[in-house]
Amino acid sequence: ADHAELYRMLPDGSQQTRLTFTPDAIENTPAGSPDSRWIAYARMEPDGSSHIWLTDRDGHNARPLTSGTAFDWRPTWSPDGSTVAFVSNRDGNWDIYTVRIDDGLLTRLTDDPAADLYPDRSWATNRIAFQSNRVGPNVEIFTMAPDGSDIQRLTTNPNGDAQPSWSPNGDRMVFHGTRQEQTLYTMYADGTGITPLVPQALRPSAPAWAPAGETILFTGYRPGSGHSEIFRVQSDGS
Repeated sequence: ADHAELYRMLPDGSQQTRLTFTPDAIENTPAGSPDSRWIAYARMEPDGSSHIWLTDRDGHNARPLTSGTAFDWRPTWSPDGSTVAFVSNRDGNWDIYTVRIDDGLLTRLTDDPAADLYPDRSWATNRIAFQSNRVGPNVEIFTMAPDGSDIQRLTTNPNGDAQPSWSPNGDRMVFHGTRQEQTLYTMYADGTGITPLVPQALRPSAPAWAPAGETILFTGYRPGSGHSEIFRVQSDGS
């Protein structure tokens, strides 16, 4: 199919189950809730708009959380499951917002002419990591408090760092960077201890640190393969 749908599987890759069946829409960037009951995701409509939707873990009871003509994308849950942060261009450029699950109340967290993207909220510390080009042409990784205050820059790299994802206890994160090579790296929450995770040959991207333990998931390509696949690696690269 030309339109991406959502699937679910166990951590070992078994029991792959299709959750959405929408020939006219594209679903992506799913995020499971802290209590494992719900999945927030982005649904792109035929008119080019994209909204944040909510469904239960079996793909039932789907409903939109945001509306309008904007492009809303990449949800990430608050630790208590009451809100979802996401990226939107609804005010003219890419900024980060939250939407409250019970009543749809929107709150804008960032207000910068730069593009603020890829938010990931720590369930341990409640801080939101994100990427932004607010300090130059290349993206760097920042964190902020859940209300958008106390923005701190973590990385300084002329080639750019992006796509941050928190470890379960909020003391580390994994990200995509172009440094000695273009690959995934881990670092401590203060930006120190940057270490490459997997070989560049896998063409890795979209890292996600599992909610429990030292497992990191990412998409990549086996050498010689033209097909994107999901990989799993321990946080020490093994």
